[in-house]
Amino acid sequence: MTDGTRLRKRRLTALLVVLPLLAGGLVFLSITQFQAKVIELEQSRFGQSSARQLAAQVASYVVEDNLLSLNVIVAQLTRDEPLQFVAIYDESNRLIAQSGKEERTNTSYTAEVTFQDSLVGRVRVTVSHAETDMRWLGWVLLVLAAGYSLLVWRFTTSIASWINRETVSEPITAHMIDTPPHTEDGPTEECILVVRIRPARHLEQHFDKFFKAANLYGGITEQTTPEELVIHFDSPDAMYMAACSGLLIQKIAELVNGKIAFGGTLDLLNEEPEKTRKAASYLASIAEGNLIAAHGYSLLSDRVELQSFHHALVDSEGLLRISGLSNAELLNTQADSLATSG
Repeated sequence: MTDGTRLRKRRLTALLVVLPLLAGGLVFLSITQFQAKVIELEQSRFGQSSARQLAAQVASYVVEDNLLSLNVIVAQLTRDEPLQFVAIYDESNRLIAQSGKEERTNTSYTAEVTFQDSLVGRVRVTVSHAETDMRWLGWVLLVLAAGYSLLVWRFTTSIASWINRETVSEPITAHMIDTPPHTEDGPTEECILVVRIRPARHLEQHFDKFFKAANLYGGITEQTTPEELVIHFDSPDAMYMAACSGLLIQKIAELVNGKIAFGGTLDLLNEEPEKTRKAASYLASIAEGNLIAAHGYSLLSDRVELQSFHHALVDSEGLLRISGLSNAELLNTQADSLATSG
């Protein structure tokens, strides 16, 4: 796998992992905050309601100064209810009964004690603070995130191939469904197709057409200079797919308006991919309208038309010119469609 392909795979993996994890984190925080608000509201309602009910219950005992009954009531409340502290005061604000232990971190609620429309005292209750335990949800999200990240890492290549296939525009789909017969069996090949388009303004103007031509045959395109494209192929029949893509780009360059100088070279990648890319780039720059196969043309079998290639600036031994496909009808149809597309 080339450095460029590895870089694209890492970027795609980061995109597919980071964004969902950020979204999941935001959802988790939102759920936590919402749950805390709900519990706080329910706690407030319970505290106010408890204070009012207690005030109504003890009114007669406060008037009668029945301290025994009051202490029994407050002791029972702090034992059986989620009330941390209960206190009862008379009309002079003197504490006459209390139970429990009050903590400053918890919220207190008060209510007036009235008897026959007269204020005879007040009560104060403190509700135990409710803890929101969201650890279980955090662990679930963590396990899901780890599983999702593993799946993305495992299937990044398949995802990238699917995305590339789906980027072909809809108006030309009818012409792009079929590709020349190729094999899907055997060991995976890696090769590059280097394309030079001059003047550079034509590459910028028609980049979308060239990109679709590469994408149609499974090529991953990167623009390395204003006039150069390096297209990576990684499949059991990569050399043939690269040849089809190069010929298609060559035909598009001939059909679009403007005098476009095309040059292309395809080559198998080896242990020194950068050296191979530089050599292919140089050959593309002197190709003079031709598509050159530097190595691996034996893999093309009898499916393409090969001719000798000679140039004074390079040792032409081992270089062949790809002049076309054995059956060029489909390629011509594709070139017509792409050349006239937006």
